[in-house]
Amino acid sequence: MKQKFLKPIFLGICMVVLVSCNTKSEAPVEEAPVVDADAIRTEIQALEDAYAAASNARDVEAILSYYSDDVVSYPSDKAPVVGKEAMRASLQEDLNTYPKGSTVSYTVKDLFISNDGNLVNEIGSYTSLDSLGNKVSTGHYFCLFEKRDGKYVCVRDISASDTPKKKE
Repeated sequence: MKQKFLKPIFLGICMVVLVSCNTKSEAPVEEAPVVDADAIRTEIQALEDAYAAASNARDVEAILSYYSDDVVSYPSDKAPVVGKEAMRASLQEDLNTYPKGSTVSYTVKDLFISNDGNLVNEIGSYTSLDSLGNKVSTGHYFCLFEKRDGKYVCVRDISASDTPKKKE
């Protein structure tokens, strides 16, 4: 009779040990946010279209809404422009040199989006036309956007012209 009880007790102890060894509490795994690249591309292109419209209207204040307060811009053939106030002066100077009736357009070529969607590096191209619609210049640019208060703003940009300089 003693052996009758020993076998089930021994098996019971083994089961308790096995079960207790295999129980581990797993921390919940955080899922990465889902980033909608197409929606971000649409949003960035809309920013570029608004920038072009403001440039074509020669509206410095509307252009400035594209940039963060702490922007740093690296324009062609100029020293870096640091901060929104310096950007205002630089944009006004640039707009004063644009021939009357000229226009510019910007096209998103490629986007590199952070895993959480808060940073976007855009590579784009631009085309400038004269008042008759003839191509005057083309070029490329890089912009780094950061999402602040729910909207993307440009915190860094750099541009380069594809058009050879005229020899004087």
